[in-house]
Amino acid sequence: MGVNRLLVRSVLLAGFATGCLAADDGLIRYEGRDYGLEHASPRLRTLLYDLDLDYFRQRRVLADELLYEIYLKSEAARRGTTTGALAEELLRIEAPTERDIRSFFQENRSRIGQPYGEMREPIEQHLRDQRLRAEKASLLARVKSESEFLSLLSPPEPPPLDIDTRGFPRKGASAPRFTIVEFGDYQCPHCGKASRVLHRIVERYPEDVQLIYMDFPINRSGISRLVAEGAVCAHRQDRFWAYHDLAYARQSALDHESPMELARALELDVAAFAECLASRGTKAQVARAEREARRLGLRATPSIFVNGRPLRSRHLERDLHRLIDGAGAPEQG
Repeated sequence: MGVNRLLVRSVLLAGFATGCLAADDGLIRYEGRDYGLEHASPRLRTLLYDLDLDYFRQRRVLADELLYEIYLKSEAARRGTTTGALAEELLRIEAPTERDIRSFFQENRSRIGQPYGEMREPIEQHLRDQRLRAEKASLLARVKSESEFLSLLSPPEPPPLDIDTRGFPRKGASAPRFTIVEFGDYQCPHCGKASRVLHRIVERYPEDVQLIYMDFPINRSGISRLVAEGAVCAHRQDRFWAYHDLAYARQSALDHESPMELARALELDVAAFAECLASRGTKAQVARAEREARRLGLRATPSIFVNGRPLRSRHLERDLHRLIDGAGAPEQG
């Protein structure tokens, strides 16, 4: 593809060396002693890791922009054209149709909160930008695969954390090689997707993986907390996973009556379930999971850990397969 390979490598090496903290890097010096990540609380270690991960992701975006600039200059010179003309040729996209724009508006109407007439132009531009980014990403993927390309950026190492999972529901292997802990919220759409992925992972690796679920009800409606308390009661009747799966399957329709409706649908002992739902111990169990999430510095759901290390993946199923199959570390971010 005519990329100046030496230039790509040397510029990436010089300008984009990783700046993330290693476990033994010092953060402060206090009264003659250096302190680093190994001295930090679990909450601070998680927050520092997330900060490093955000930094890594931003540098990766800039590294891709650098590659795009270098490739464009090199290829334009080879073809005897300008970089602007070549960019127009390489990044051709179809303009969003009226149907595309209206469809986006309808799907996001509740979040947009403005009339269509006022939002039509910004939506059209958003869709154009979205398609342009996708076309550019496709071009760069092709450049990387067809040339001698190597990214010299390294993601930060996720910190090992001790998680108190005693008394929380689990399934899968009794002596697992991989223990996956999920902190979830029953009204979180991404948690619903993650729950299905994790179910498939446990089914695929029944002798290798154990899954533990802990509640982190961050939705302000209060419904997630009620459903989580219902899950505690289902667990006491040995039906946690059936309740969990049905709650996520009905996620879009969950309301304050859902715990009892789920109990009836699963033919639980409804009287015992109702008594459990009203008990302080049930509320305390959900609160204990929530405290653990906050002790670990969690701010979002789903938050997933593998063998005590946070996994921040945008391709959860693929990365879990890679990790379990020994195909390498997951692509954090």
